[in-house]
Amino acid sequence: MKSIFASFLIMIFSFCAFSQAQIRDLQSIEKELSNISNETKRLDVVKIFLKETESLALTDRLAVLEDFFALPIVQNQAALQLEIGCEIATIHSKLGQSDASLDMYFALLNSLDKARFPVYYSKIKTGIGYEYFYLQEFDKATTYFKTALENNRIHRDSATVAASFINLATAYSRTKEADSAKRYFEYGLSYYENLKDSAKIGLTLNNLGSFYHRVVGETAKAIDYFEKALHIHQKIHNQYDEGVTLLNLGTLYYDKGEINKGLQLLRLALSRGQQLQHIPLYKLALQNLLMIYENEQVYDSAFFYQKQYHNLLDSLQISEQKTIIAKLEDAHFKAQTQKEKEIAALKISRLYQGITIAILISILLSFTAIYYWRTKKLKEDLEKKKSMFYANLAHEFRTPISLIQSPAKQISSNSKDDKIKQNAKLILAQSEHLLELFNELITVSKLEEGILQPNFSETDLVQFCKEIISEFEAMAEKKQVRLVLKSDSNSFYYSFDFNFLKKALNNLISNAIQFSPIGKEIIIELSINQSAQVIIAVKDEGPGIDKDFVPKLFQRYQTNKKEQGVGLGLALSKSLLNSCGGDLYLAKNSSSGAIFNLVLPKTPEKNIISPQINQEDKPVVLIVEDHKDLRSHLAAELSESFQCYTAENGKIGHQLALAHIPDVILSDVIMPEMDGVTMASLINQNELTEHIPIVLLSAKTDTQSIQKGLEAGAISYLGKPFVIDEIKQLIFGFWNWQKKLEQRFSTKAHQTTTDKENNGLLHHPNGFIQKINCIIEKQLSNNAFGVNELSEELGLSRTQVHRKLKAICGLSTTAVIKHIRLEHAALLFSTEKELNISEVAYKTGFSSIAYFSKSFSEYFQNTPSEYKKLGG
Repeated sequence: MKSIFASFLIMIFSFCAFSQAQIRDLQSIEKELSNISNETKRLDVVKIFLKETESLALTDRLAVLEDFFALPIVQNQAALQLEIGCEIATIHSKLGQSDASLDMYFALLNSLDKARFPVYYSKIKTGIGYEYFYLQEFDKATTYFKTALENNRIHRDSATVAASFINLATAYSRTKEADSAKRYFEYGLSYYENLKDSAKIGLTLNNLGSFYHRVVGETAKAIDYFEKALHIHQKIHNQYDEGVTLLNLGTLYYDKGEINKGLQLLRLALSRGQQLQHIPLYKLALQNLLMIYENEQVYDSAFFYQKQYHNLLDSLQISEQKTIIAKLEDAHFKAQTQKEKEIAALKISRLYQGITIAILISILLSFTAIYYWRTKKLKEDLEKKKSMFYANLAHEFRTPISLIQSPAKQISSNSKDDKIKQNAKLILAQSEHLLELFNELITVSKLEEGILQPNFSETDLVQFCKEIISEFEAMAEKKQVRLVLKSDSNSFYYSFDFNFLKKALNNLISNAIQFSPIGKEIIIELSINQSAQVIIAVKDEGPGIDKDFVPKLFQRYQTNKKEQGVGLGLALSKSLLNSCGGDLYLAKNSSSGAIFNLVLPKTPEKNIISPQINQEDKPVVLIVEDHKDLRSHLAAELSESFQCYTAENGKIGHQLALAHIPDVILSDVIMPEMDGVTMASLINQNELTEHIPIVLLSAKTDTQSIQKGLEAGAISYLGKPFVIDEIKQLIFGFWNWQKKLEQRFSTKAHQTTTDKENNGLLHHPNGFIQKINCIIEKQLSNNAFGVNELSEELGLSRTQVHRKLKAICGLSTTAVIKHIRLEHAALLFSTEKELNISEVAYKTGFSSIAYFSKSFSEYFQNTPSEYKKLGG
């Protein structure tokens, strides 16, 4: 998987370099054409250039050829204009853009000298016929095909005459004129056989197969023609015509009742359409597969192809909108240019009328200023409406997404069919990703409306960065990229908004890993500049950012060719930091890497301190209280020492507990919708939250009430009114207990062999740890199995798993997976002594022997060799 991703990165980098070279070549080709006086030689140069661009993707080739078509030398030379214009129209056709293709063909036809360019006349007429054929306007298609045939017969070109015969035959077959269609097919096939043109023979055989299937209704004869055509296409490696024939054969076999064979051929046709980026072929194959799976009631496969089909329609609609916008912008630019020329001419011709000119210029400037002011305002209003629309849309979609997730989780948990489980997990993963995107849109809306305000709290910035980096360790290891934290001090306290900074830093590190080549290093450096600003720099060694895209880097809804998503990540991160007085900018960009600087807002000097001891991130506390003032007071008093979430009743509190896995829950007892005792009971019964200490706060302090609360799972019961310091001490007591757990499981060096077996993670008494043990044991030799895969197996999010493990054993998810692998390695050394160190490493999922030895030594305080000698 890693090698495939590396190859993909290299391919993207090479393609970008190639595209730039092609753009540079346009100038040299223009000069070359200008120096050639012979029209035939100029046309030869153009044809060579067209041949060179065939290796580009269709959309990229279209962009290059449109730039070429706009050159003055091309516009002034009819032959060049016709050659390039026909190729552009053909590409539009392959992309399924019939309107654009017809526009180009008719533009060329209107400027064409028929007597001088008879070949292009036939070519354009044939192209127009094809587009009307694709649009199912067969009478128009027949008219244009006949015109092309007459012109080709006059000039006695056998190949083009044969092609015209086949085009007419195909059109007649769609209008059910069987005799005419059959006659023209036979004429065309005879011509191609005399010319010994294998490609055209194969195409004609395919058309005959369609004719006998759809028009005549002779299935056996149709299959015979299709099979012969397929054999020829495969022999000469004609992938497009092979795809069309596969599509026809697949449909025919399905109609015959040979369902599996039909599906197999249709999937091959779909693959050809994807490889060639041929939209009509790809679209037809998707439609047929979707129809068959719906007819056969195979709904998971039908859903899969329906999703692809809708994605295709969405992409076509976006492409069409972009084309319309580009045309409008071009028209606007031309209108502005024309207006400027007229103004310049007016100035020159009426120079002697100084006063009049001054008045006219003043009026013109006033109108121009008003125009630009109104345009700017309209653009700003449009951006606001766009963000509001997206935010409203996001709010509307959150409920149906939740309704999708709930049955998907039930299916994943209860179904015994592995394929159904897999599809349910896919639904869950994609719905969670969709929910994240919608949450980003809502965050943007809240920022614009001023609802989302920063919440500053003092935290150890070095430890904060370490925790963020630890969450990306698995992703970095899979990409074979190293994450390095650099800081002048081990501890650095500073006031900032935890959530704002975490979102921004997550985005930068994720992007850096995504675009870093294998074996490279990503540095997260913490420093203070000369202006006393705190800087977190994220440096990578990737290919850098396209220069053309740099100005759009922090604009919303902008993505370059290498990126995916809706283009909100960097723009949202910058907006969040700006809202609290910070900043985010690109400090360096080159072919050897990029550096992003994340600037924290200036704070008073007293906020930057270096304590004597290192402290962990603040414990997470969930406050469940229906009294608004008391809830706010508790949150305000505790927020200096803890991360606080609040809920107004037990129902919301239960939901937040599942989402955030807090370290402690403080809850009132009597509340609407769900009381504290019921909530405590639900939390205590759930494997994900059963470990969370619950402290009930209530004015009812009688023995019966206290006993009822403790029986529901509460660990303590405090009567109202209470002392805030007492609550703080209670929370820190639970927190310190978690730290002791972390120390216990971070190393096994102090334990005897017997203790290891009793106290290690492999024999941990907690059911959640045992479930993780079973999952990892099945994937023990799979070095690609990490945090994401474990979370999917458990049916939980990364955050839920991380918080749960931190609470019950004090370790991160990455550390738990590694420690379990190491304990299995120790077990193998004891039970299978014939295995060497390398074999044990690979059997326990370590792809690097050096990393295995280092990790083993840190955990057991003995190297693998020493451990083996001691007898395990």
